[in-house]
Amino acid sequence: MEAVIKAAVKKPTAVANIAYRILTPGMVGKVTEAISHSFGGEKARDPFALSLHLSPSDWRDMTGMFVERAAKQDKSVVAVDSNTGEVLGCIINEDWKEPLPQAYRSLPSVWNPVRAIFHELHTRYKSHRRNRILPGQVFHPLYFTCVVPEVRRQGVVTGLWHASVDVARENNYQSMVCETSSTVSERVCESLGFKLTSSVAFNDWMFEGENKFAELPAISNHFQRLSIWERPIPSDLY
Repeated sequence: MEAVIKAAVKKPTAVANIAYRILTPGMVGKVTEAISHSFGGEKARDPFALSLHLSPSDWRDMTGMFVERAAKQDKSVVAVDSNTGEVLGCIINEDWKEPLPQAYRSLPSVWNPVRAIFHELHTRYKSHRRNRILPGQVFHPLYFTCVVPEVRRQGVVTGLWHASVDVARENNYQSMVCETSSTVSERVCESLGFKLTSSVAFNDWMFEGENKFAELPAISNHFQRLSIWERPIPSDLY
């Protein structure tokens, strides 16, 4: 049975009946397709997709391994149209200390600049922390949180985030971290109580002697940096 989560959605949506559910193995295919088309489809506005010309197939290669693993861990949240079963959005959550999947290291070379800039961001984040992160402390929604284009700006992403906070609290996590790559997603984080901890500016970050993302601020003034944000998780234990 799929677990249904009660989530606070502050704005009405175009879909009359939205259910927020824990990701299960039976949902892996639909969720992977929703992510790959949200990030790599014709309406995609992801900075990495735009600068590196990443297709839905590329995103499927990247995200499928994480979605499949997350489906066995009862931490990720999917927004579903309860009338049709259509996946409307998702947040793939995992423990910060979860090792990268083995297949991550075998991704096509087009992903090398993306992997490198995320590695740099995570290194900066860890260097700013006073104490070493232990398993079970930091809840990590992965970068490819998505809402399908048809229901964006209608409160679905807020419902996904509130549901994820509930999951983190139920699992006794102390804090939650997430990455952003645009000022739009930064404003969402701020509204949800996150605070900026570390960032890497697109216009001066180098990969193998070349600035792969220098053009991003010119494509859109929303694309300035890759950042990591953190917020505490309230708990009944303290």
